[in-house]
Amino acid sequence: MRTDPIAWFALALALAATAAAVIALLPGAALPAWPSVGAGTSALVLALGRGRAGLRAVAAIAGSTAAVLGAAQIGALWLFSAVLPGGAL
Repeated sequence: MRTDPIAWFALALALAATAAAVIALLPGAALPAWPSVGAGTSALVLALGRGRAGLRAVAAIAGSTAAVLGAAQIGALWLFSAVLPGGAL
């Protein structure tokens, strides 16, 4: 079995980003959403290389999921605070 450290790192980064995105969605969480967007995008970029396709596919899916969840949370918070009347959650 051939080891691919970049694929394993991309997978670990993507899973951490997905966990951070889910934790940021919980009520009362003090974790902001932007780290999950950055880490998920970084994992997605790392998953584009050559190597073990299975690991990189899971890393790409988890990284893109984290990036979309984080971006959706940032967009929702911006919408509720800046666009809608009342201005506060």
